[in-house]
Amino acid sequence: MFKVAVCNVSGTKKQRKWTHEDIADLDIKTSKNLIGDIINCSQELNTLIWHKLAKGSTYEDIEDIYLDVCKLSILSNLEIDKAKKEFVIDSWKELDLIRRKYKQVNDDDKTIKPNFFAHISRQKGFYNPEKKEYKKFKTSMDYLQACVNKFNNLRTYASEKTEFLPFSSVVEQKKFNYDKVYDKVVYEILSGVENINNCRLAIYQNNNLTSDEKYQQFSEIRQDFINNVGQWDFNQDTMIALLKSIEKEENKKYYSLIFYTLFGYPNTSFYNVIKNSSEEITSIQPDEDGNITIYGRRFKEYLT
Repeated sequence: MFKVAVCNVSGTKKQRKWTHEDIADLDIKTSKNLIGDIINCSQELNTLIWHKLAKGSTYEDIEDIYLDVCKLSILSNLEIDKAKKEFVIDSWKELDLIRRKYKQVNDDDKTIKPNFFAHISRQKGFYNPEKKEYKKFKTSMDYLQACVNKFNNLRTYASEKTEFLPFSSVVEQKKFNYDKVYDKVVYEILSGVENINNCRLAIYQNNNLTSDEKYQQFSEIRQDFINNVGQWDFNQDTMIALLKSIEKEENKKYYSLIFYTLFGYPNTSFYNVIKNSSEEITSIQPDEDGNITIYGRRFKEYLT
């Protein structure tokens, strides 16, 4: 439906010398990177596009928004290339113009943001309901956030306890051999996570730090741990033992952090356990009338 935005902005050459002044100037220019601000703005505009389309708008109705999303795509490329080239375009001014153009406020003069931004803001310490209204839009990220919230509410507020399958239940364990498990590795992972959790408590109890500083310090510690664990090579039996260990009652408080660690780095050991547990997908064959049945519902197959 949409064409791909292509960056045709040429970089400018500037003769520099190996001096403290030129090094400082280059350092200042490359340190002011707006890639996060640009991506967030692009996400808001994409939210607006799909919200309008879901409510019946046509491409012509959202074309101007789409073209501004293309501009943001180009700006993100420029910000990435800024470490190698210099451009005459002022990214901050361009971003500010687009922000002002699409800024939405409610009757109380609060800035309207997509609902899923509230979750991100809480994580990073920017949540501010006094100045912002987090509104639900007809967009995939808000649908996803609603599902996550519903799941959390089921766990927290349900009158009857809802039982969910443990993750290890979807992992193939028929060939699991405990004799091949490296218990030391499992112990080091659990000990490392416990240490990080203690660091988190200490950081967030430090009243001398701002919310941003607390988030930054904890994020760095957590990321170092993720990078370290991500380079370990687990055999399949050790990985299954780790998954089973974190589901024990005494380790459940570390469940989210361990999963964040395993998913936060492309460690092939973890993904191989999931991949090796997959089953062959059976093909769906139409009946003699050309109908197919999926989850108990019948559909008519149309050949093109």
